[in-house]
Amino acid sequence: MASAGTNSPAYRVRTNGLTLAIPTAPLPGQVSYWRVDRMGFGGQIRQGPVWSFTVSPMQIQPTRFDVLSIEGHSPKDRVVRILTSGIPWTARVAGDAWLKVRPDSGNSSGELTLEFDTTSLPVASVTNAVEVTFQGQRLVIPVELSVKALAINPMTADPGAPWIYATQPGA
Repeated sequence: MASAGTNSPAYRVRTNGLTLAIPTAPLPGQVSYWRVDRMGFGGQIRQGPVWSFTVSPMQIQPTRFDVLSIEGHSPKDRVVRILTSGIPWTARVAGDAWLKVRPDSGNSSGELTLEFDTTSLPVASVTNAVEVTFQGQRLVIPVELSVKALAINPMTADPGAPWIYATQPGA
């Protein structure tokens, strides 16, 4: 890679853009390399350093959560899907106890359930994270929680039903 030129099989594209689409997604566990060379105004090329990354062998979805809650109430559980089989893992909450994760370990694909107990939290925005550890590596799933005050707009009765309607701005 360090000596690759435009005639090399490793050469992919020349662009003046700020982003570049990868033609095929790298596979879990695969190491990918890249180098960005700069071209000066006179056409001279300055070779850049070789960079690399390894795609995590553990695949999870989603990779983050943004959760809204009303003060005094807890939001519904959320689910993280573990898409990779055959890799033993553990899971734990990295922060405060308003978030819990279960199960806390496994060795195959499946689901993690994030449970929220936000009934005692004040109106605020708080953060937490779930850490999934496997093969000496750690994936962090950030959890952003926004607790809002209950501010019901005028309620409306439905004469044909045994309930009333109330809306929460911004919810």
